[in-house]
Order: sequence, then C-alpha cells, then structure tokens
Amino acid sequence: RWEHLVPQGYEPETIMAKYAAQIDQITEGSPEDDALMEKIMAEFNTAPSNASLGGKRIRLPGFISPLDEKDGIVSEFLLVPYFGACIHQPPPPVNQTLLVRPLADKSVEMDAIYEPVWVTGDLKVENTKTSLASAGYLIENAQLEPYTEEDAAADEAAEQAAMEGISPEQAAQEADKPGTPDTTTPA
Repeated sequence: RWEHLVPQGYEPETIMAKYAAQIDQITEGSPEDDALMEKIMAEFNTAPSNASLGGKRIRLPGFISPLDEKDGIVSEFLLVPYFGACIHQPPPPVNQTLLVRPLADKSVEMDAIYEPVWVTGDLKVENTKTSLASAGYLIENAQLEPYTEEDAAADEAAEQAAMEGISPEQAAQEADKPGTPDTTTPA
C-alpha cells in the first residue's frame, strides 16, 4: 500500500496546508507561482523514505510516468499513486515515487501507459533524480501486470475493512448480506 512508503510521523499534507493560502492568492503560471512550486517541490524532494522496507518484496498498483522507451516499449518509468503525476501535475513527494526498471522484454507499450498497473519486485530504498522527478525507491527487474476492476474492488474492500477494524474477508461477507447499505458509492 502506498501509505506504507511514508514513514510513521511524516505527514505530507502539512506541506500543502502550509502553502494553501499562498496557492489560492497566486495566479497560475505566474513567476510567483513558479517560485512557490519550486519551494514546495524542494520540501517534497526531501521527504523521508521508509527505510524498514528496504529489501522487501512488494506488489504495488500505480500509474506509469515514462522516462525511457525503445521501439514503443517503456524501458524505465516512475510509478506514481495517481494519474498524470510528473507529466500533467507536479510530482508527488519523493517517498511516493518509485523508479522502476522492468524485466527485459516484460514492460508495457507506450500506448498502455494511461492504464494502472501492478508492479512486483524487491524494493530498494534509494534516492534517484530523474528527468521528471526524484524517486525515493527503486525496483529493478520488476514484473508488471494490468490492474483490473476486480483488483480495484478488492482494494476498496480491504481499505474499508481497515477503517472498520475488520478483516477483508469479513468486509466482503458483510457487503454480500441482503439489506447491507452500499458504502462504496455516494448517496
């Protein structure tokens, strides 16, 4: 889970909250906006990584921000928690950005970068500066799989279970009971 990449006690939301009033007052694209974004990014780029995850095998869903491609195949990319990060939006904090080098001949085509993927591999805690953003983690020889609707439903059930303090299996059983309100869709 993405939240495990952030060490306990570090709260990236405080960075944005600190600058919220300034962000609201500055014209987007102005020199002041550029200067403020540079200041915010400097703080994001010093965000601590979770050293306890070094050497652990992980499986994490996310979105691809390509760094390098060869013959239409992405050979190196940043895995980020939300679509458009590093390309259409500012990059996430360094501890929410992974540099991924897929297994040879096991990556995705450039046409498929708009869809989320699962990345599986051994995590290294290593800061790397790339052309798009800095990354706090590295996975080499990563395995990639498409992220499916079933995966999204399972993730949602697991998150709901965690909030309710029950196991994902219990949450699934509760959701299947007749008359149980659906808490996953807005009213």
